[in-house]
Amino acid sequence: RSMAPANSAMRILAPQPLPRVSSGLSVLSYNVLLPNSVDGWWTYKMYAPGSLTDMTQADWPTRSALIREQIQQADADVVCLQEVADVSFAADFEFMAELGYGSCELFKKGRFRPATFWRPSAVSLVYASHRDRCLVTGFSFCNDILALATSGEPASKKAHKGQAVKVDITVINCHLQAGPEGARRLRQMHDAVESAVKAAKKAGVTDPSKVALIVCGDLNAGDTTAAVRLLEDGVVLPSLMEDGEIVTSKAKKLALPPLIDCARAVSSREPPPTLVVAELISLLVEGGAAFTGRDARLSSTAMAALRNAFDALSGGKEELDTKDVERWLVRVNGKVGRGSEFRAACAEMNIGLSAETAAGTDATVTDAVSDAAATNAAVSDAAFTRVAVTDVGAVLAANVTTGVFASSGEVVTAVAVTLAIVTELMDGATGGIIATAGEVLDDVTAVTEAPTENEIDAVERSSPKNLPEGGKLGFEGFARVYEAELRQGKFWGVAHDLHALGSPPEGMGTAGLFTARYDRIYTSSCLEVLAVRDSLSDAACPNGMQPSDHLSVGASLRLRVNI
Repeated sequence: RSMAPANSAMRILAPQPLPRVSSGLSVLSYNVLLPNSVDGWWTYKMYAPGSLTDMTQADWPTRSALIREQIQQADADVVCLQEVADVSFAADFEFMAELGYGSCELFKKGRFRPATFWRPSAVSLVYASHRDRCLVTGFSFCNDILALATSGEPASKKAHKGQAVKVDITVINCHLQAGPEGARRLRQMHDAVESAVKAAKKAGVTDPSKVALIVCGDLNAGDTTAAVRLLEDGVVLPSLMEDGEIVTSKAKKLALPPLIDCARAVSSREPPPTLVVAELISLLVEGGAAFTGRDARLSSTAMAALRNAFDALSGGKEELDTKDVERWLVRVNGKVGRGSEFRAACAEMNIGLSAETAAGTDATVTDAVSDAAATNAAVSDAAFTRVAVTDVGAVLAANVTTGVFASSGEVVTAVAVTLAIVTELMDGATGGIIATAGEVLDDVTAVTEAPTENEIDAVERSSPKNLPEGGKLGFEGFARVYEAELRQGKFWGVAHDLHALGSPPEGMGTAGLFTARYDRIYTSSCLEVLAVRDSLSDAACPNGMQPSDHLSVGASLRLRVNI
């Protein structure tokens, strides 16, 4: 647990606004949930089965109106959003300028992007740095009195004289890697904080304890994880295990003293959860939460529900014909031709790659990357240069003879992905070098999970458009489609589809809630936490009142001038 300030901060409950601070800053962090308006169509599946009284509640116009209202109510100086889509960003968040947020910085790559907005009357941007899923922004205060207190001279006068403007406060907006990726989350957080401290030093703050830093966002991590322990303890030792694995081979130290967990600055209550969703894992996954991931299997309850759905679709036949499959896909996805269920069904019906070939191709690609990394490691002490990165791309291209590779029914063109992997690895390399094969695989995973607009278009072009005439889908293939969904963590999708097919698993109606505190705000000790804003929900999100599966968090902080 992070250290707590001596005096308890004020607790603000949404929809009340954050208090204005004349000698500091207020910040709001909010994962707004992709899809936005263009990239994606499946948001309605993320609502609790049967909870939507009107399907337009899940559409972007309705959701964006709620997001706008919540941001307006919070009235923060800086707003950090996660899961915004580049393909429609300008239109989706046009309302931010209307709310007074005339400036913003959008993360430069990926499908799930952070974006930081600020009021020009509060701060002005000095620099922005785009790290691994972390957007680092250094600001100078626009308040001349505050600028004098921190820099000795107003920023406006320094800029007029041609002098370098001091970074008064840095905000890191992060959306760390999800899933069993503790080592990568630790690297992401360590790198982002270190880059912020180095930038502050270049701007004149040579004492790390005097770096005014705010770290916020969706950490995808709980109290015992390495990324959180780094922030709160200041160090992570090799003895720390996460998901049964060692996350670092040597001690990782924070570049400044341990940070304060703002939510714990309120002593009158335990910090509330920020992720509130239906608890579906125990219902759908054999063995429960300990058996999620690539080896997840459908529970006997889920399998029985699938059997009932299959029998209803087939009318008692041993296989679904093309017409049966069409009826299934229209009921769960609205139409034929979209969704991972459609692509996986095509694979099972021998259109494109078969399920076995898809899995084999995936393994071949992974092996190829590992082999390329290992070969270069032997030459360069477990590190390979930008030239070697190009080799990885060549190996990938050489090993994908079909022109596409499919993973659990998701199809991406080989050319687009190979180019994206090369770009990501080269951009993400520190000093042109990536240290280990593991890091290469992390970056490959990050790219394939974060397609660009061109890659999304490529998926649409390369995917089958229609089901095969005369194609058949047996129950085993039908079950494999949904087991693939399960292994991607789409528990909500499986639950929605079974409900839509009239065969919800036994116990679905009494499923409880899964809650976690993934969304956090941390501050360095030279900022005092004055107020913390909690958002609460006692129902699974998203819902008619909450447009995302995450709840926003906010804080008002004051600079300790004489620290």
